[in-house]
Order: sequence, then C-alpha cells, then structure tokens
Amino acid sequence: MTAQSYARMAQQHWQTFLPEATSKLPDPETHFRRLGERVETLVLARAESLISSATPRPTTEQEKVDLALWAHRTAEEEVLADEVFLTPEPDARENELPTSSDPTQSAPTSPETPTA
Repeated sequence: MTAQSYARMAQQHWQTFLPEATSKLPDPETHFRRLGERVETLVLARAESLISSATPRPTTEQEKVDLALWAHRTAEEEVLADEVFLTPEPDARENELPTSSDPTQSAPTSPETPTA
C-alpha cells in the first residue's frame, strides 16, 4: 500500500470510530497525509526488521519471496493496529457493523445456503 492508501484508510476509520477526535483536528488533510507517510515508513522499517531477524535464513528465491510477503503483511498489521485502528470512542461503537456472533443480527444467505 502507499502512504495515500494508508491516509485514506486512517481517515475513514477515524471519521467513523473517532468522530470527536477527528473534529478537533486543526488540519485533517495534513494530519492524515502525515499519518499515511508515517505508517508507510513504519511498515517498511518493521518488515525489514522482521526479514533481518528471520531464522533460518531463506535459501531459495521462493523462500525469500514468501518471507518478504509474510514480513510485510505482519508489519502492516502491527503498525495499523498501533497507528490507525485506534480504540473507538464510546459513542462511536454504534457505527460498527454487526458481526455474525451477534444473535440479534441474521447472517446474509447465499444461493448455496439452504434456508428453512
């Protein structure tokens, strides 16, 4: 992902789940642009750290590719959790989508799913 992609992701999350904090930003555009850049930098640094500390060292090209993909996905997940997907504000919880474990919500059915 690019810094712009991370910025858009952060802005969407914050507007949905941190509306009060978002409304207090003096310059939201600059804030999210800088946050996207920070996330991109942190993801690359963390992925590099994961790759350099991997043991055993990959020997084949496929192992190197697999390690790089794993490191990037892991780094992205960690950094997004720390920097973007912050804990929602209490009143913003109502903006969450229902989960399948919510007994008050029925799961959508597909043509293959038999209905009783």
